[in-house]
Amino acid sequence: MTPERFVTFWCDGSRGLYIHPNVWHGAIVPADDHAVFLDRQGRVHARVSVDFAKEFGCYLAVPMRRPDP
Repeated sequence: MTPERFVTFWCDGSRGLYIHPNVWHGAIVPADDHAVFLDRQGRVHARVSVDFAKEFGCYLAVPMRRPDP
């Protein structure tokens, strides 16, 4: 995986978000100051973190805005 291949998803909270096993993902970040999450964790929980500056020589920035209604 390289920074150019990362994708983002906008979820308005009206539906659930399922991330399949073996799919590398970062943290879910709320767009507002307050958010409530219901988290269901599977039997295996392993986290592999990445230091973009060290591993790729860059930072990952994803500009996001609310989609138009």
